[in-house]
Amino acid sequence: MPSPDKLLTSDEEDLSRLGYAQQLLREMGGFSNFAISFSVISILTGAVLLYGYGLRLAGPIVNTVGWPLVSVMTLAVAASMAELASLYPTHKAFVAKYNKALKRAVKKGWILKPDAKLNKKWAAGSGIGG
Repeated sequence: MPSPDKLLTSDEEDLSRLGYAQQLLREMGGFSNFAISFSVISILTGAVLLYGYGLRLAGPIVNTVGWPLVSVMTLAVAASMAELASLYPTHKAFVAKYNKALKRAVKKGWILKPDAKLNKKWAAGSGIGG
């Protein structure tokens, strides 16, 4: 299986071949993670509370088919979140790539050396990947 870095590079290359620039922000903040986790937990707790309601009004088939189906879908959401989390770089990998990009930018004249030094300090002190 290819590494997450190769997958990201492959995605960017595919998009550029099609004439598109990558616009997807590959980050998930604390609030976004909380919101998704809370919605998953709410599904599970809501299902337990509605077991009797479904049995009384819809019959046993709803609980027999519905519960396993909802469980599989909930596990699919959790697996999707795990896959997304595995694509995020570590702090060390982020800083290394950022510094490499800064060196190229300075070499090509896109950014001045003093600005590159400030950006390196920012990257080292950022919370990205950590």
